[in-house]
Amino acid sequence: MPGSFAFTDAERALLGQIPEDDLIVLVADLDLEVPEVVQRDALLVQVLDRLGEVARAEGLPISRYDREELAGLPPDELRALADACGCPANVDALIKMGERVYKRSARARPGAALPLLLPSLLAPLARRLRTPAPASDRR
Repeated sequence: MPGSFAFTDAERALLGQIPEDDLIVLVADLDLEVPEVVQRDALLVQVLDRLGEVARAEGLPISRYDREELAGLPPDELRALADACGCPANVDALIKMGERVYKRSARARPGAALPLLLPSLLAPLARRLRTPAPASDRR
């Protein structure tokens, strides 16, 4: 699956710090199949693709604590993330939308892993949204 998408070394180092148990909880929270054997890069690409679907359907639980990560995105990637979330392509609009989503999701799914792990996933997610997977990579 990750053939058309590669994590940068910095992303791989950051994402490698996510404990496998937390990653599995995130996978389950996103209604993805939990694999018997975790192949981290392939599983993370599936997570990114699912997060893209979630962003388009309901937005993402982005908070004011994610401001630095959002501000560090290149303009085209920020635009791709904002387009997926259905809001203007600026940091403040993404945070405003995200805080509404967070309140809704906290009531519906208390203790979900996504709000805690999303900051680590924002840069690769924005890049993935900018360059969607070829049809052969999608499940």
